[in-house]
Amino acid sequence: MNTGNTPNKDTENTKTEEEIKKEIGERITSLRKGKNETQADLAKILSTTQNNISKIERGTNTITLDKMLILAKHYDVSLDYLCRGIEGKNVLETLNKYIQYEIFNSSWEEDKFYPIPHIKIEENYYHYLNRVACIKNIKDEEISDDIKKDWIAEKERDFKNKIIENKKCKFIEIIPLEKISYENKETLIPIIEKDIYRIR
Repeated sequence: MNTGNTPNKDTENTKTEEEIKKEIGERITSLRKGKNETQADLAKILSTTQNNISKIERGTNTITLDKMLILAKHYDVSLDYLCRGIEGKNVLETLNKYIQYEIFNSSWEEDKFYPIPHIKIEENYYHYLNRVACIKNIKDEEISDDIKKDWIAEKERDFKNKIIENKKCKFIEIIPLEKISYENKETLIPIIEKDIYRIR
């Protein structure tokens, strides 16, 4: 799928927030028309109003990260394309950019090797997921739903801005534990001591 030209990095770094929103809106309009969809059709897909879609496409409203992900999947393009106009990447390639999975053979007993899964998550994405999970985990009596939604929206904007700015970050490595390991303290501690669980 030909989705346009790759932007010049120097030009991209000098764009204002209004210019970026307008360009994102233009790309969404182009994708929508390419599938012969109306603004009303897209509003149903994103569970919003036609008026909001119109404002997003004109660049007067900001589209949230969760709706960007829905758009990326619906039109089979990447977040990089939606945010920055970079062509030639689909949703799967975008996921591979932020999440990687490897298996290593580790040993903590003589002559015994065990396959250990390593999940690598791009640092910005990891912190976004972690912070949102922490916010959602706060008890309802401690903070209102409206404050939670605003707080999560702020974290979405922070993450989306980092994508637009194209900041290069290292990956955080996680070695997951099975449920029995972290529910049972007696099981978890020896596993940590044997370096089966670590975050780099």
